[in-house]
Amino acid sequence: MKKNIPTPEQTLAALCAVLQEQRQALGITQLDLAEQAGMQRSYISDIEQGRRNLSVQNLFRIALALDLTPADLVERAESKMTTGRRK
Repeated sequence: MKKNIPTPEQTLAALCAVLQEQRQALGITQLDLAEQAGMQRSYISDIEQGRRNLSVQNLFRIALALDLTPADLVERAESKMTTGRRK
């Protein structure tokens, strides 16, 4: 049986949504997150808008800056794709 594999666009959209939700839950700005992750604010904005794809290295940096493990971040995105529910 063929598995229902999400498209790259669905994967990126779910990941972007989780990043933005977690940032807002922490009450920090894109600039705060960028500084904590050692990145530019415009890069964080592009990620949240789905205009950039994350490298694994940057995924780790952002997850840790958001007080998440990379595994938690990916798990939340996966849950969002499979259930459509927000975490």
